[in-house]
Amino acid sequence: ARPRPDHRGRERELPGHPMIGRENISVRLKITSATLTAADIEAGLGVKADESWKLGDRTGVFGAIEKANCYTLISTPPPTASLEEHVQSVIRRAAPIAAKIGEFAAVATIKMICTVQRKSLPPIILGRDDLRWLGVMGAQLDVEVSLVPDKERDALRAGTVDHAKKPPTTGC
Repeated sequence: ARPRPDHRGRERELPGHPMIGRENISVRLKITSATLTAADIEAGLGVKADESWKLGDRTGVFGAIEKANCYTLISTPPPTASLEEHVQSVIRRAAPIAAKIGEFAAVATIKMICTVQRKSLPPIILGRDDLRWLGVMGAQLDVEVSLVPDKERDALRAGTVDHAKKPPTTGC
């Protein structure tokens, strides 16, 4: 499956199918509910979702059947931007409606999902204010970190790269 452009014309991953082999960071604020539809949530918040689906929809590469309705706001920086930039992007969009989002906490699950795919593990730091905003929204934090293939790192682990080019020893 090829990446498709998002609503801003930028390339993004297919739902449930990150850009494999490429460094990528994305942050999503998801509100899921078995009883409220994305349209209900959108009407209550007054902000259009970047991505949404209904209970029973088939999504992702394998056509998984969704077990809840979902309303999602997606971070806007490019995938190569820092985690902090992505988190700030979502918080800036959600801040004006944070109290309204928090009102859904009794009937919905609210999560900020940070997906980090890098060749090496980046620092994962959220500021005190970022955590306060999550609290106002009644949101959980989910950070998913995975390492993408890196030929140089993998060669070093396998011992197939010799940076020093030492001469052979004779055993004397």
